[in-house]
Amino acid sequence: MKRYQPLFEAEVKKDGSTWKTKKGYYAGKHNGEIQYFSKEEGAKAYASKGTSNNPKSTIEEPKENKPSEKAVPEKEQFQGNDHYEKQYNDPIAMDELELSVENDGDLYRQQFQPIIKNLQRKIKSGKYNHELAPKLWMYYVDNGAKKYAKENGISDWHQVFTKKDRMVLAKKLADYHYDEIKNGQYD
Repeated sequence: MKRYQPLFEAEVKKDGSTWKTKKGYYAGKHNGEIQYFSKEEGAKAYASKGTSNNPKSTIEEPKENKPSEKAVPEKEQFQGNDHYEKQYNDPIAMDELELSVENDGDLYRQQFQPIIKNLQRKIKSGKYNHELAPKLWMYYVDNGAKKYAKENGISDWHQVFTKKDRMVLAKKLADYHYDEIKNGQYD
Protein backbone atom coordinates (compact mmCIF):
# COMPACT_ATOMS: atom_id res chain seq x y z
CA MET A 1 0.00 0.00 0.00
CA LYS A 2 1.30 3.43 -0.90
CA ARG A 3 1.80 6.14 1.64
CA TYR A 4 -0.39 9.23 1.68
CA GLN A 5 1.14 11.93 -0.50
CA PRO A 6 0.23 15.50 0.42
CA LEU A 7 -1.52 17.52 -2.27
CA PHE A 8 -0.08 20.84 -1.15
CA GLU A 9 3.46 21.81 -0.27
CA ALA A 10 2.28 23.47 2.94
CA GLU A 11 1.00 20.15 4.33
CA VAL A 12 4.55 18.83 4.76
CA LYS A 13 5.93 21.92 6.47
CA LYS A 14 6.42 21.82 10.22
CA ASP A 15 5.42 24.50 12.70
CA GLY A 16 8.02 27.23 12.90
CA SER A 17 9.21 26.80 9.32
CA THR A 18 9.24 29.35 6.52
CA TRP A 19 9.55 28.94 2.77
CA LYS A 20 9.24 30.79 -0.51
CA THR A 21 6.18 29.89 -2.60
CA LYS A 22 6.11 29.37 -6.35
CA LYS A 23 4.61 32.84 -6.81
CA GLY A 24 7.45 34.45 -4.87
CA TYR A 25 5.66 35.06 -1.58
CA TYR A 26 7.03 34.03 1.79
CA ALA A 27 5.07 31.70 4.01
CA GLY A 28 5.33 30.94 7.71
CA LYS A 29 3.63 28.17 9.67
CA HIS A 30 2.70 28.58 13.34
CA ASN A 31 0.41 26.19 15.29
CA GLY A 32 -0.74 24.57 12.06
CA GLU A 33 -1.83 27.90 10.53
CA ILE A 34 -0.08 29.37 7.50
CA GLN A 35 0.25 33.06 6.72
CA TYR A 36 1.72 34.55 3.54
CA PHE A 37 3.91 37.63 3.43
CA SER A 38 5.53 39.83 0.83
CA LYS A 39 8.77 39.94 2.88
CA GLU A 40 10.77 37.10 4.40
CA GLU A 41 11.10 38.86 7.77
CA GLY A 42 7.31 38.83 8.25
CA ALA A 43 7.15 35.09 7.57
CA LYS A 44 10.01 34.38 10.00
CA ALA A 45 8.43 36.47 12.75
CA TYR A 46 5.07 34.78 12.26
CA ALA A 47 6.58 31.28 12.24
CA SER A 48 8.46 31.85 15.49
CA LYS A 49 5.97 33.99 17.52
CA GLY A 50 2.66 33.71 15.71
CA THR A 51 2.60 37.43 14.99
CA SER A 52 4.20 39.62 12.37
CA ASN A 53 6.13 42.81 13.05
CA ASN A 54 4.31 44.45 10.17
CA PRO A 55 0.69 43.31 9.78
CA LYS A 56 0.48 45.19 6.47
CA SER A 57 2.93 42.74 4.92
CA THR A 58 0.43 39.87 5.29
CA ILE A 59 -1.11 38.94 1.97
CA GLU A 60 -3.93 36.73 0.74
CA GLU A 61 -2.97 33.09 0.34
CA PRO A 62 -1.99 32.39 -3.29
CA LYS A 63 -4.50 30.33 -5.29
CA GLU A 64 -2.16 27.41 -6.07
CA ASN A 65 -1.50 26.71 -2.39
CA LYS A 66 -5.19 26.79 -1.49
CA PRO A 67 -7.17 23.57 -1.41
CA SER A 68 -9.90 23.47 -4.03
CA GLU A 69 -12.95 25.56 -3.22
CA LYS A 70 -14.99 22.67 -4.63
CA ALA A 71 -13.85 20.00 -2.21
CA VAL A 72 -16.00 16.90 -2.06
CA PRO A 73 -18.49 16.97 0.82
CA GLU A 74 -18.86 13.81 2.90
CA LYS A 75 -22.32 13.11 1.49
CA GLU A 76 -20.86 13.10 -2.04
CA GLN A 77 -18.37 10.34 -1.31
CA PHE A 78 -19.06 6.70 -2.16
CA GLN A 79 -21.92 5.50 0.03
CA GLY A 80 -22.02 1.78 -0.71
CA ASN A 81 -23.74 -0.21 -3.45
CA ASP A 82 -27.14 -0.30 -1.73
CA HIS A 83 -27.44 3.49 -1.78
CA TYR A 84 -27.16 3.58 -5.57
CA GLU A 85 -29.15 0.40 -6.28
CA LYS A 86 -32.19 1.88 -4.52
CA GLN A 87 -32.20 4.66 -7.12
CA TYR A 88 -32.23 2.41 -10.19
CA ASN A 89 -35.46 1.72 -12.11
CA ASP A 90 -34.04 -1.66 -13.17
CA PRO A 91 -31.28 -2.72 -10.73
CA ILE A 92 -30.65 -6.04 -12.48
CA ALA A 93 -30.02 -4.41 -15.86
CA MET A 94 -27.76 -1.82 -14.27
CA ASP A 95 -25.76 -4.48 -12.39
CA GLU A 96 -25.33 -6.25 -15.70
CA LEU A 97 -24.19 -3.02 -17.37
CA GLU A 98 -21.80 -2.20 -14.53
CA LEU A 99 -20.19 -5.63 -14.72
CA SER A 100 -19.95 -5.33 -18.48
CA VAL A 101 -18.15 -1.96 -18.48
CA GLU A 102 -15.83 -2.98 -15.64
CA ASN A 103 -14.75 -6.15 -17.47
CA ASP A 104 -14.37 -4.78 -20.99
CA GLY A 105 -10.69 -4.50 -21.91
CA ASP A 106 -11.23 -2.05 -24.77
CA LEU A 107 -13.28 0.35 -22.65
CA TYR A 108 -10.74 0.03 -19.85
CA ARG A 109 -7.83 0.93 -22.08
CA GLN A 110 -9.56 3.54 -24.25
CA GLN A 111 -11.67 5.36 -21.66
CA PHE A 112 -11.23 4.21 -18.07
CA GLN A 113 -7.48 4.77 -17.84
CA PRO A 114 -7.60 8.25 -19.48
CA ILE A 115 -10.48 9.27 -17.19
CA ILE A 116 -8.53 8.22 -14.09
CA LYS A 117 -5.40 10.08 -15.26
CA ASN A 118 -7.45 13.18 -16.03
CA LEU A 119 -9.08 13.12 -12.59
CA GLN A 120 -5.72 12.58 -10.88
CA ARG A 121 -4.34 15.67 -12.63
CA LYS A 122 -7.39 17.74 -11.67
CA ILE A 123 -7.23 16.65 -8.02
CA LYS A 124 -3.49 17.28 -7.81
CA SER A 125 -3.81 20.78 -9.31
CA GLY A 126 -6.76 21.67 -7.07
CA LYS A 127 -9.12 22.17 -10.03
CA TYR A 128 -11.23 19.06 -9.40
CA ASN A 129 -14.97 19.69 -9.29
CA HIS A 130 -16.94 16.68 -8.10
CA GLU A 131 -20.18 18.03 -9.55
CA LEU A 132 -18.71 17.66 -13.06
CA ALA A 133 -17.21 14.20 -12.55
CA PRO A 134 -20.44 12.23 -13.22
CA LYS A 135 -20.69 13.96 -16.61
CA LEU A 136 -17.26 12.58 -17.50
CA TRP A 137 -18.19 9.11 -16.31
CA MET A 138 -21.45 9.34 -18.29
CA TYR A 139 -19.48 9.08 -21.57
CA TYR A 140 -17.92 5.87 -20.28
CA VAL A 141 -21.28 4.46 -19.17
CA ASP A 142 -23.02 5.41 -22.45
CA ASN A 143 -20.31 3.77 -24.55
CA GLY A 144 -20.48 0.68 -22.36
CA ALA A 145 -24.28 0.54 -22.73
CA LYS A 146 -24.05 0.86 -26.52
CA LYS A 147 -21.40 -1.85 -26.70
CA TYR A 148 -23.38 -4.16 -24.40
CA ALA A 149 -26.52 -3.66 -26.48
CA LYS A 150 -24.70 -4.33 -29.73
CA GLU A 151 -23.10 -7.52 -28.39
CA ASN A 152 -26.44 -8.78 -27.04
CA GLY A 153 -28.68 -7.79 -29.98
CA ILE A 154 -30.56 -5.00 -28.16
CA SER A 155 -31.69 -2.32 -30.62
CA ASP A 156 -33.21 0.14 -28.11
CA TRP A 157 -30.32 0.36 -25.63
CA HIS A 158 -31.42 3.80 -24.38
CA GLN A 159 -34.77 2.33 -23.29
CA VAL A 160 -33.25 -0.69 -21.57
CA PHE A 161 -30.70 1.50 -19.79
CA THR A 162 -32.67 4.68 -19.07
CA LYS A 163 -30.89 8.01 -18.81
CA LYS A 164 -31.75 8.22 -15.10
CA ASP A 165 -30.23 4.80 -14.45
CA ARG A 166 -27.12 5.64 -16.46
CA MET A 167 -26.74 8.91 -14.53
CA VAL A 168 -26.96 7.05 -11.21
CA LEU A 169 -24.29 4.61 -12.40
CA ALA A 170 -22.09 7.50 -13.55
CA LYS A 171 -22.52 9.15 -10.11
CA LYS A 172 -21.65 5.86 -8.41
CA LEU A 173 -18.49 5.51 -10.51
CA ALA A 174 -17.53 9.14 -9.84
CA ASP A 175 -17.94 8.75 -6.08
CA TYR A 176 -16.21 5.38 -5.91
CA HIS A 177 -13.22 6.23 -8.08
CA TYR A 178 -12.75 9.61 -6.39
CA ASP A 179 -12.27 7.76 -3.10
CA GLU A 180 -9.94 5.26 -4.79
CA ILE A 181 -7.81 8.05 -6.29
CA LYS A 182 -7.61 9.85 -2.94
CA ASN A 183 -6.52 6.57 -1.30
CA GLY A 184 -3.70 6.16 -3.85
CA GLN A 185 -5.08 3.06 -5.57
CA TYR A 186 -4.15 4.25 -9.07
CA ASP A 187 -0.69 5.69 -8.37
